[in-house]
Amino acid sequence: MKIDGGGHDRDEDGDESRPAKRQRTLFSEIITRATTLLQPSRFFQRFLPRFTRSHLFYPPSPSRDIVPPSPSSSIVLPPKHDVFISFRGIDVRDNFLSHLNSFLTHQKKFAVYKDDSDLERGEEISPSLLEAIERSACYIVIFSPNYAGSPWCLDELVRILECSDRYGRRVVPVFYGGLDPSYVENQTGSYRILPKGEAVDKIRSWRAALTKAAGISGFDSRVTRPESILIGEICKAVLQALSGQMVPVSNSIVGLVGLERRINKIEHWATSGGKNLTIGVWGPGGIGKTTLAKAFYDKFSSQFEASYFLSNFSDKLSGSSQLRDDLQNDLFSALLGDENAWRISQDLKEHRLGRTRVLVVIDDVGDDIGNMRHLNELFKGRYCDLFASGSIIILTSRNQQVLKNVCHHVHEVVALGDNEALRLFCLRAFKEHHPPIEYVEWSKRAITYAQGNPLALTILGSHLYDRDQNFWGIELKALERHPNQAIERVFRRSYEGLGRVERNVFIDIACLYGRCQFNDNELKKLLDGNYVEHGGSENLIINFIDKSMLTTVFVFPDHRIVKMHGLLSDLGRRIVNENFRLDRRSWLFEAQDVYSFFKQGKGSKVTRGISWDKSSGELRTEAIHMQSDAFVKLENLRYLVIRKSETKFVLPKDGLRCLPNSLIILTWDAFPMRCLPHEFCPENLTSLSLPSSKVRKLWDDTRNMDLRNLKFLDLSRSKYLKKLPDLSTAKRLEEINLRFCFRLVELSWSIVHLPKLEVLNLEKCTSLELNAVGYYTDVNKDDNMAAIFPELKRLNLSGTSIQNQKLEELRKLKGCNEISANDQELVHFRDVIFQSKALEEICLSNCITLKELPKILVPMEALTLLILGGCTSLSRLPDSICNLGHLIWNFLLCLVQQSENYQPPFTGYPNWLRSTCLVAVNSVTYRSFLHP
Repeated sequence: MKIDGGGHDRDEDGDESRPAKRQRTLFSEIITRATTLLQPSRFFQRFLPRFTRSHLFYPPSPSRDIVPPSPSSSIVLPPKHDVFISFRGIDVRDNFLSHLNSFLTHQKKFAVYKDDSDLERGEEISPSLLEAIERSACYIVIFSPNYAGSPWCLDELVRILECSDRYGRRVVPVFYGGLDPSYVENQTGSYRILPKGEAVDKIRSWRAALTKAAGISGFDSRVTRPESILIGEICKAVLQALSGQMVPVSNSIVGLVGLERRINKIEHWATSGGKNLTIGVWGPGGIGKTTLAKAFYDKFSSQFEASYFLSNFSDKLSGSSQLRDDLQNDLFSALLGDENAWRISQDLKEHRLGRTRVLVVIDDVGDDIGNMRHLNELFKGRYCDLFASGSIIILTSRNQQVLKNVCHHVHEVVALGDNEALRLFCLRAFKEHHPPIEYVEWSKRAITYAQGNPLALTILGSHLYDRDQNFWGIELKALERHPNQAIERVFRRSYEGLGRVERNVFIDIACLYGRCQFNDNELKKLLDGNYVEHGGSENLIINFIDKSMLTTVFVFPDHRIVKMHGLLSDLGRRIVNENFRLDRRSWLFEAQDVYSFFKQGKGSKVTRGISWDKSSGELRTEAIHMQSDAFVKLENLRYLVIRKSETKFVLPKDGLRCLPNSLIILTWDAFPMRCLPHEFCPENLTSLSLPSSKVRKLWDDTRNMDLRNLKFLDLSRSKYLKKLPDLSTAKRLEEINLRFCFRLVELSWSIVHLPKLEVLNLEKCTSLELNAVGYYTDVNKDDNMAAIFPELKRLNLSGTSIQNQKLEELRKLKGCNEISANDQELVHFRDVIFQSKALEEICLSNCITLKELPKILVPMEALTLLILGGCTSLSRLPDSICNLGHLIWNFLLCLVQQSENYQPPFTGYPNWLRSTCLVAVNSVTYRSFLHP
């Protein structure tokens, strides 16, 4: 036996063998029967929709609880038509039907199927009708006097009712031409005589169908008059039927990853109140703004009298003035249903529009003045007020401020969560919901790279589809330096929309922080020293958030945690590296480039920043030998940041000769010198951070340093530091971090001259002598801590040698929010700490000699956290502690020495909490339930 190229078994003479013939015949029969048995089902309606632009980011996918169809389940293609109309042509084709069809198609924009006009020539009408019925979402059956005389119409009716039962689709019966509905129900009158020559079973099915259809709620032309009102009521019934279905006919949105959750908020705004609304959809490029707006439009447009979707608004404005003028004509023509609307006078157009309830989507509104001007012109400055009550306009933009100016509500489209991102990526990369076991780690790398951006996930997943692991490894590694061009084009648009100063800020943030989250207070230090003349740091940060260049991760009372999307920061770094020569780059951040600079002096006047941390890459060497004049050429260096680097910096014997006086940010973990270079003048510094350094003193005591711009000083873990220098000129200093400076003996008398100091961290400064906490030779003894530190918000004295009587001073800090005094040898507090109404957090953990707390004599409504963990001698709590609602308590290892008869003051708390506190208080952290 031989096998031919087609894979069929054949005899040596070339004829197909008998066993092979029997197998092929059997296989053919199986396929034929399967095709007959497998009727269309809702499974394919939900999960195999027609792919349109809105499916680019969110491909269809079943939910986890979807059970695969059983063999008896049917399979259905998604609906192709909104409405199927069954009618007898001789009765209604040229009058009622033509009016109804015109209203459904032109006014309501429904896809209508009529059996005598949509078929191609030469096509068998019966199979086409069956398919059309199967693929229609709603049915209108016009019972006219002669309807029952057509076997064709009766067969249609039987199939329509079968589909209605199987798929839950609405049938709208219309009794027209003076027909009494009872004639249809009982087959009397003109419905008494059915077509002859048919089998008994078929006539029986016809009669059953007529009776059933007549029992469905519908419309009687004798009752609902005139005809225009009848048509309007029919359209309302159709609209209600289609709205009740899970999936709009024109564009299925069910199963699109994350979309249903995202669209709920907009639906809530749109469906409440009935007033005119302008809704903004805001987010960065590729996040799915257009997809969300399109999904809403597809779902709800049929519920409005007119609708219009204008895509790529910004791009269309970049064309000729005539093209821009045509936008309004196109909009009004579509909404009025009149191609010649441009010929109508402006007053008449506005009059007609004012009586039309519309849904309009304007996609991709830019943030330049031209965009805003043309947007105002498009709607005559009136936006949704130009139209009838209940109208909705949706605008999408990357700029939140643009939307705030014209919208009632603004919805932020956020990145997909990890689970949603994995689903979306896997649907593109594997056509499954989960990756194969051997691709799990590769998939995690891809998800990390895309950071929840749907566009990036979709493009990347499609690119990696049906590729082997070797290809995945090469491509994912290459993305670090050579991004996918389709992804980069989207993000580069955001960069190109920035002004000159904003582009520099963008590059600085991207190079300094990369893909990391950061405190916006840190960013302010960066901006204040370099861009203060451009509106201030706060304004720049808000502007970047509005333009989706930064994303807010967490919000706290005094700061927020923000980040730049990883694909944006990658773009910023690539823009810098477009200059091949190191001495022409504004930033150096890759390990090899930084190494070349330190080793060979590759920097120049162009270099604005140097950033090196673990994300910069690896070096083959464990140490970098620096030249003493390494920074001489960098006259304009603003940022020098060396963080968490395992590479050692080896200096010449005489150390660095200088640092650039232009520095604004100086961060150097494990700084290798005993003091800053003698020639360095820090007058521009806003942040000086030298944690874990070898510094013994910052500079000579004889030098009066100009620190006018300094806001942040961090010398934590500098184990050789003994004394702070003169800080009297640092009038803007807000935070000092000296934690774990074990050899620090003395602060500085100048610390009392820091009027804006908000944070003072002295944790584990075990050698520090706190003489009345801040009293120095030039301070009047009558002064108290409130006068010395009027702005102090956070004070950490944990592990210091402060005595109980010194804590008396703390109650004078009326504005202090957080006090930490952990690891202290204190017996009691009297009423020292619990005297400040501004306190939010009190941390007294591991005060092992503490036996009792004072009574709480004043309301402490701001207090939210009380940490007493490890206070093993604490045996009882004051009754007044029950007055502290909304409080998180940590009594870990506390109250363990109490007597059996002692009952903690938990009156009003649940019984389980009282008993738990007595039995297992040494292993549980509790939250107050007194004031839920």
